Amino acid sequence: MHRPDPFGPARKHLCPGLALLADTRARLVRILSAAAVPEIEALADRLAARFGSVTEAVWASPAALEAVDIPEPVIAYFGILKETAVWMDEECLPKRLCLDAPEAVGAYCRKALAGEEAKQCWGLFLNRRMALLGKERLALGSVDHIKIYRREIAKDALLKYNASRIILVLNDPSGDLVLPDEFPSSFTEIGRTMNLLGIPLVDIILVAREGWRSLKQDGCWPPAF
Repeated sequence: MHRPDPFGPARKHLCPGLALLADTRARLVRILSAAAVPEIEALADRLAARFGSVTEAVWASPAALEAVDIPEPVIAYFGILKETAVWMDEECLPKRLCLDAPEAVGAYCRKALAGEEAKQCWGLFLNRRMALLGKERLALGSVDHIKIYRREIAKDALLKYNASRIILVLNDPSGDLVLPDEFPSSFTEIGRTMNLLGIPLVDIILVAREGWRSLKQDGCWPPAF
């Protein structure tokens, strides 16, 4: 049952923050209505109070959703919404992915990986025209540690995709967007190996909930391979 807003149209003038929260709650009610779960309005209240926006709620990790008593069917439903959004972006990537526009890659990667709570490294495998051939998770670590193996990158690039270029993407659960101290030497070794195979590493992109960073766009490219 819909509960009327006692403040009516005056709410936005009296308290813009509460108006935004009310809008978020209303949108979450609409989204949850398709999930066929009970107590939709109570769920929307908890999600709006905890996450503050539809994007933050849908992109929250399963553990974060469980912490506010969101049931498993809703968590699974949000997972489908996230995957759908990523797939829609992915279908457009071959048309716009190029070295001169790392923001297209950064926006896509942030949507795909920024909500993960453990470090991951993904490879974007590209042809000579920088069109996306496919993506693979190359390594999965913990919150603050990950080990990336050159052989896994080379195997996928050569045998699975016959790629001509590669971009590596590393998510940062801490949100700092700072490349850890141990990674420059690791990426140098990866870059040298891929150069020898004729499949150059053309950028490394860091992503977090708050944004993304391209080492190429920041002027930190090319490294000393």
